[in-house]
Amino acid sequence: MGPAKSKRDLSQVNITGHSVDLGPGRGGGPLEGGLQLIRELTFDIDDPGLPYLVTLVVRAHEGRLVCGEALIRQRAGGPPVTGAALRTVTVDSYLKLIRINLSNPDAYGYMVLMREVERTADAMIYDAADEESLLAFGNAQRRRVSKDEMLPRVAAIYRDALKDSVEYSAPTLAVARRLYVSRGHAARLVSQARQAGLLGAARRGVAGEQPTMEGP
Repeated sequence: MGPAKSKRDLSQVNITGHSVDLGPGRGGGPLEGGLQLIRELTFDIDDPGLPYLVTLVVRAHEGRLVCGEALIRQRAGGPPVTGAALRTVTVDSYLKLIRINLSNPDAYGYMVLMREVERTADAMIYDAADEESLLAFGNAQRRRVSKDEMLPRVAAIYRDALKDSVEYSAPTLAVARRLYVSRGHAARLVSQARQAGLLGAARRGVAGEQPTMEGP
């Protein structure tokens, strides 16, 4: 067993966001809490408790804000980067600080977190994130939902969508929208719900469930 990690004072960490172009870009996507990350963002991390400089690229992935890339650099006159040094880089803690910074709409001078305010058959309309949606996003980031809790929600949303005049033809997309996850992740969740017996078997080429045969 290795030595216990010492706790650092993260209140002294300085986070600087790189400027970005307005409009959608790669790395964006839906986030739990009803928000949309417009594009991936890059942040420089200056942690006085770390003898290195860190740059993180954060992206949306399966409804969560995650680190997609990390660059660890030697400070001027500081020690070289080693395998042991990498274990001292607290990526999760830096992500938490980045999320807190993103909750301040004035922090970087541009809107990178948006909330869905209206949905039609042809489009979704977004506005700047408000306090309620930012709180929901923060709570979702801190909490992992178990499959036992998630899959019944998936089945319920899927069946509700089948009854909806707008969403009936694309219930998996409805799951993605309501859970704020990617279309691909929603499809995996629907498949898992079927495997768990919460949804009937898929019908070939048609959204929904195959009718079950009743007993005599």
